[in-house]
Amino acid sequence: MEQTTFSIRMDKNVKRELDRVCADMGITATAAINVFARQMVLERGFPFKPTTRREGDNAEYLKMMERVRMKAIANGTADMSLDEINAEIASARKEGK
Repeated sequence: MEQTTFSIRMDKNVKRELDRVCADMGITATAAINVFARQMVLERGFPFKPTTRREGDNAEYLKMMERVRMKAIANGTADMSLDEINAEIASARKEGK
């Protein structure tokens, strides 16, 4: 596969944090950017929903979690143990194959 060089400008602090996160994951920033690029090509757009939400702006998230909690109560699944949840996931995966 033929490769090319791709240069970008980025805020120094963002780059520093990117390098730290990537190191924690055991990959390089270059590898992470390549993963992002491949996912963007596969998705034909961003592989995530771009947002301007800032840390601390969690009112919508809390509303969503409350809806999920209420649905779990209505479905009788709110008191499931971790083992029961994992069994449900394994069963769904098995059916999906």
